[in-house]
Amino acid sequence: MRADAGTLSVTTDLDLAPGNVVDLRVGNGPTLMLVVESVDGAPPPVPLGRVAAMRPLATRSPPAPVPTPTPIPTLAPTPGLPGQLNLAPVVQFTWGAALILQNDPGIVGYQYAELSIDRTTYVSWTVQNATVIAVPRAFFVDLLLDDVVVGRWLVSGLQASARREVRDWTELEQAVRPRVGAHTMKLVVDSTNLVPEINEIDNVVERPFTWTSSSSFDGPASGPLPDLVPSAPDGWSGPIVATSYASETVDDPLSVDVPTYLRYGFRNDGAADAPSPFWVYLYLDDVLVERQLWNAAAAGLAFQSEAWSGLFDMTPVSAGPHTLRIEVDATNLVEEADEENNSFATEFVWQTGPVPPNPSSASS
Repeated sequence: MRADAGTLSVTTDLDLAPGNVVDLRVGNGPTLMLVVESVDGAPPPVPLGRVAAMRPLATRSPPAPVPTPTPIPTLAPTPGLPGQLNLAPVVQFTWGAALILQNDPGIVGYQYAELSIDRTTYVSWTVQNATVIAVPRAFFVDLLLDDVVVGRWLVSGLQASARREVRDWTELEQAVRPRVGAHTMKLVVDSTNLVPEINEIDNVVERPFTWTSSSSFDGPASGPLPDLVPSAPDGWSGPIVATSYASETVDDPLSVDVPTYLRYGFRNDGAADAPSPFWVYLYLDDVLVERQLWNAAAAGLAFQSEAWSGLFDMTPVSAGPHTLRIEVDATNLVEEADEENNSFATEFVWQTGPVPPNPSSASS
């Protein structure tokens, strides 16, 4: 140990994890606090979704699809996780808040009360494993604007007391159209409940803010508009189909012990094409489990998704009734003639054990 000119240098063998706080006292001197900052990089954002395969039910061809993003990795369930874990937003040493919104890059340690939609909105956040037990499996961190998910990140496990952070995220305007007025931004840790925790009520932090603009006009578009509506394609049992058989388009018995295949359909009932990309969200009991990006939707056409079987990887599903819901243009990227008809929900019941053989296969 060496001390000179007010500077204390200490060399010791301590096994410290990022985020640990250690009290250090030398002789009868004052107690010093040593904070181990996280050296890990920010977690990679989960791609906003995969481009859904467009299958028009009319003769007119839809616009060419956008390139397919990398899909969300399939998460293998981890049975028997310790029941003593706790994930939560945390305030970094110099940040001043666990969730920060700014119009300028770089953490400045305080929260902007007003932001301009004429400039980029920068989002930064930090979360922590607030226990001495490592989180051995992946989980999601969601960013919500007015209770709608606009960003999702996959964190591939977290060591004891370790932190993960995102600094100056700039993709908000790609997920939503900023609107002048009062809003709430929310950060949710383990948003799909993949990690059993000792405290499930400290996973959220909220920040109210106001978007302003120097522009004098922020009103609705004029002229013909698209109208995106959930719909059941011909031969389907409804706008959402849940089945235990990969090729079926009608509802069949479901089991938590057998993969569930989900499909949805929608159409553009408006007088104009939806020319820009938009999101379709699929929820189970109000938990976002899948989102797909569609590049456009021509007027008068109907569309349907491919079968998706990743439900059990995204959130725990127990036997019993659950509600599935779709939201077409979930983040309001498309100006529509009717903004109140984008949603459809229906209840399904999951049993346990095997399901009967597919009757369609038996008859063929």
